[in-house]
Amino acid sequence: MLYLLNNCHGYKHSEEYDDPNAFYDLELSGYKANFEFQEEVECVVATPDSHGNVDFVHFTFSHESTRTANSDGKKYRVLFGKKMDSKRLTKIESAKTEPYKSLFDVNGNFKRRSVIQISG
Repeated sequence: MLYLLNNCHGYKHSEEYDDPNAFYDLELSGYKANFEFQEEVECVVATPDSHGNVDFVHFTFSHESTRTANSDGKKYRVLFGKKMDSKRLTKIESAKTEPYKSLFDVNGNFKRRSVIQISG
């Protein structure tokens, strides 16, 4: 099992929640609320930069907690874990490379879904 997490807005989750192990957040309602992350599952956060590259940072999920964001004061499900690896690819390469290509549409743009679960 692998989760691909679309961070197309470039949020810095560790800064947002004042915790170096925070790597992603999800709203408390809607389709994102239905994802249940198992301990030790691999999560990959994809963050584009301003030069046409995408950083893929791999984490091992440890736990989640409801926290209040510093920027907007709203509560979110915050995912925590240990950083395992990172890779930088061009956006074009990313859209063609497994498993990352599942985050992109046929035109090489980020899909709107923020969480994609890949079984395997």
